[in-house]
Amino acid sequence: MTLVVGHANKQRKIMDIEAIVIFLLIVFILVHEYFFGGQAPKPYKYRDCMGKQWKNEFPKASKEEIRKFLLIFVNAFAFRDDQRLKFEPNDKIYEIYKSVTGWSGVDAMELETLSDNLEKQYSVSLRQIWHENLTLGELFQSILNAQQGASPDGNSAALHCRR
Repeated sequence: MTLVVGHANKQRKIMDIEAIVIFLLIVFILVHEYFFGGQAPKPYKYRDCMGKQWKNEFPKASKEEIRKFLLIFVNAFAFRDDQRLKFEPNDKIYEIYKSVTGWSGVDAMELETLSDNLEKQYSVSLRQIWHENLTLGELFQSILNAQQGASPDGNSAALHCRR
């Protein structure tokens, strides 16, 4: 009987230690995510504000239009909203994607989410204009063109402009 009770106490202590370890692991993950989660990957997160580059590249676009577009982008990649102006017009979307996912190809459907959100918000199909070197600036220009009723090359409305 004493042997059985001793064994039960030992099992309870092991379970208590396991519960404490699991609890501490969860706390660590939550604290880590709070302080470090949602940040843009290197080198983007160390940049100053790129708002000036956006305004230089797109002088007719309002700050609100630029920020709205970049917010859609950062949300698709699960970056914090305050990271949106860390990206500049010449940044290649695929390079940003690869910096997040690594070269393994395992992802959280960032590009698909971006594509869906662009369709919903602007009626612009990322699939129609996609190429591996597509920059954020080119994508934004396509959105501006679609809003004005022109295709990316300046011709007629080919990007399903929302009227």
